[in-house]
Amino acid sequence: ANGGKLFGTLGCAKCHPIAADQQGGGAPSLAEARRRFTVPHVVESVLLPSKQIAEPFRGTTLSLASGQILAGLVVGETAEHVELLLPDATRKQIKKSEIDERSPATLSPMPVGLVKTPQELADLLRYVLSENPTPP
Repeated sequence: ANGGKLFGTLGCAKCHPIAADQQGGGAPSLAEARRRFTVPHVVESVLLPSKQIAEPFRGTTLSLASGQILAGLVVGETAEHVELLLPDATRKQIKKSEIDERSPATLSPMPVGLVKTPQELADLLRYVLSENPTPP
C-alpha cells in the first residue's frame, strides 16, 4: 500500500504505466515488471536513472531562439511542433521555428533523488514488482 501511494505522490504514475491496459505518459511501461526486470535493475533505474537509458526514452535538449533551454522526452512531433514531456511530468508544445538547436540529452528525463529513504525504496520495489499492482 505504501509503495502504491509513493508511486502516485512521487509522480511516477504521470509517466510510467503500471498496468497493461493503462496508457503511459512517455516513460517505459512497468506493467509486468516482475517478469521483465530484475530487482537490481529496478533499483539502479530508480536511484541512477541516467546510468542506462534505452534509446526510445533518451531525452532531448532544445535551445530556443528566446534563449530558453528545455530538456525532456519527445513524445510527439509534427512538421510544425515538438511535444516535450518535461521532468515535472508536464507536456509542452514547441514550434519548430522557435528551436535553434536540438540534441540528445545525456541525462534521463526521470529526475534523480525522488526516493529519500531505504524504506521508501523497499516499499516502491514491493509495489512495482508485485503480481498485479493497482494504479494509484
